[in-house]
Amino acid sequence: MYSMINILVLLTLFYVDYTLSKKLFNIHKYGKGAWAHSTEIKIHCFSGDSLIRLANGENKKISYLKSGDEILTIDQSKIVSTEMIMMLDKQISKEVLFYEFITKSGHEISLTEYHLIPIFNSNQNQIYLFAKQIQIGDFLYVLLNDQLKYSPVINITVEIRKGYYAPLTSKGTLLVNDVLASCFAYVKNHHSAQFYMFPFRFYYKLARFFNFTDPFNNPNSEGLHWFIKIMFNFAKYFRPDTLFS
Repeated sequence: MYSMINILVLLTLFYVDYTLSKKLFNIHKYGKGAWAHSTEIKIHCFSGDSLIRLANGENKKISYLKSGDEILTIDQSKIVSTEMIMMLDKQISKEVLFYEFITKSGHEISLTEYHLIPIFNSNQNQIYLFAKQIQIGDFLYVLLNDQLKYSPVINITVEIRKGYYAPLTSKGTLLVNDVLASCFAYVKNHHSAQFYMFPFRFYYKLARFFNFTDPFNNPNSEGLHWFIKIMFNFAKYFRPDTLFS
């Protein structure tokens, strides 16, 4: 049963990707329509030296994460566990621009410029901003002495670093160096991105039910996962308003 479902999913995605690619080629070749897009699809996300807090309290280097790892995150102001599903994007040696934030509590986190991170705003609401939008004084969610706290950013630096990793969890968030962050980048709305990740979560749960340890088969591969490329192409054609461009 699992093999048949796997084949059907693959055939469906390849058909969607082929159809979209053909339409995009016609738009480019014949000038049908005014929709424009970049051919480069990128996620980027966290620096390679980031540490991820596991549910057992230990820290694990982001490069060592694997499907099925139990990771801590914060959901509705509660500390909960979530599962690592897959690595959306990974480059070990590619140089990328990072924004590094240091909070008053001493927490540090490095993200690429269009990665989403939540802040606790002046209206006491949680909102997600791109890393490049964060300002001195913005309050980040941090884990301090195993308790949820809000700590203001006191320093921001921008620098080039080598290597990045983009893990996807069931909750769509995770604690990176004990700072809460989204799993998503280059999308305008964190919650919409989490909604559209439902097929990944469903497929992951189904595969785990049948004891398939690595549903997406990408522990050692570099670059953007082919599944994500298809979804980005789909969004660019049908929902370009959801993506940053």
